[in-house]
Amino acid sequence: MLRLVISLPMLTTLFWLLWFMLSYRQSDSARRMMTYFFLASFVLYTMHYLYFSGTVHPVLETVYGVCNLLVYPLFWFYIIRLAGKKPGKEYWWLLPAVVLAVFYTLSYVFDWKEGHRAMYITARLCFAAEVVYTAICGPRLLNQLRESLDDQYSDDRSYSLRPLVMLVVLFAIISILAILSNLIGREWFAGKSLVAVPAALMSVLLYLLGYVTSRLSLPESVYQLTEDVEETGDDANHNNSERGQFSVLLRREDVERVMTETKPFTNPNFTLTELAGMLYTNRTYLSSYLRTEMNMNFASFVNMYRVDEAKKILTDRRYKTFKEAVSVALAKTGFSFESTFYRSFKQFTGMTPAEWRRKQLEDEETTEE
Repeated sequence: MLRLVISLPMLTTLFWLLWFMLSYRQSDSARRMMTYFFLASFVLYTMHYLYFSGTVHPVLETVYGVCNLLVYPLFWFYIIRLAGKKPGKEYWWLLPAVVLAVFYTLSYVFDWKEGHRAMYITARLCFAAEVVYTAICGPRLLNQLRESLDDQYSDDRSYSLRPLVMLVVLFAIISILAILSNLIGREWFAGKSLVAVPAALMSVLLYLLGYVTSRLSLPESVYQLTEDVEETGDDANHNNSERGQFSVLLRREDVERVMTETKPFTNPNFTLTELAGMLYTNRTYLSSYLRTEMNMNFASFVNMYRVDEAKKILTDRRYKTFKEAVSVALAKTGFSFESTFYRSFKQFTGMTPAEWRRKQLEDEETTEE
């Protein structure tokens, strides 16, 4: 029974490895990176299983050490790709695994025990550094992605990132367990039934990690986001004299006139680029203007006008029921998600749509009397 529990992390990673391999050709670059992550994890936990089953060999120790230094860089690459970026200098993260493989091999060939011990300690320190760095910088990068989406689009595309909340939580728990296991060392668990506890717990966490990443599918526009931001940067550097003129001409009343007269916000896919074109400015300046002058990002700015439009519909007596009024409001104001509509309405009015509609209708009846 104990051997079965010990094998659970190996079997779990094998399951998700096969799952991601079957859809590899149809997958985006982020999901493909998870294939490599689960491949390294499967090999790692296979070495774990052999070790705790009593099979110890220099080659197996080398493979274990290398895979141990590969899993977190590969997961970091996944987060980078998920954020619409491409790994660059981050590929240096693979160097410790390569160096470890070379030195482990040399230490075994030349029977250099002191060197092997030194590399073992160095590898554990490198692993701890990888865990801490990824645990800190991963959530930060994902938060930057969410903010970039809200700055570029009005359809609340950051909504698609909500599964990442669970992913970050899972990753944080796994990171803590990884650091503790690294500090204790697997030698401490050898020959003890207590090894079943971390094995079972890690199996559950790995399964949930595979489940979340396998279900997490971001729209193609997210992977185009990096190019959009780069274009924005070029736009900002293009014709600085005109950019200075924009800062003089762009006034709040001009922005409000465009939004109220043409009502571009009714288009669910309305973007910062489109509004910048309507105001004869560039995206960099417009985004900065919204943040400094109106203290909100583009998504919130557009949703403010959508809420104002929804107010008119909610108090229109042609719609006999609240459900009918909300249905029309969602169809005509540009909200992509009902949850976004309710959240934004509460944000700008302090009341739910139902409360607001009831209060307005009651006030009208009181005035008529």
